Amino acid sequence: RAEGTGKSFVGALPPSACVWSLIPMVAVPSAFLGWKGLILAGVVLAVVALLRRYIIGKVGGITGDTLGAASEIVEVLTLLLVLAVVPGA
Repeated sequence: RAEGTGKSFVGALPPSACVWSLIPMVAVPSAFLGWKGLILAGVVLAVVALLRRYIIGKVGGITGDTLGAASEIVEVLTLLLVLAVVPGA
């Protein structure tokens, strides 16, 4: 949204920043968990894409509050997925 506090984050990032952020997002779980890490990263990326679409549809854009909520949702999802794929966790 043009008036949202998330504007400084969303509007200031070039598309290349998204691409560069994907490299460690996929490489780190893959390094520790192998193919399970790739699946984990894929599931998290899919949830982020769906969450983004849902938020934009409901709120009409991205705000600071929706960025914070999305961050917490993705963090909990990631931790739950790691617990599901790491034996003995």
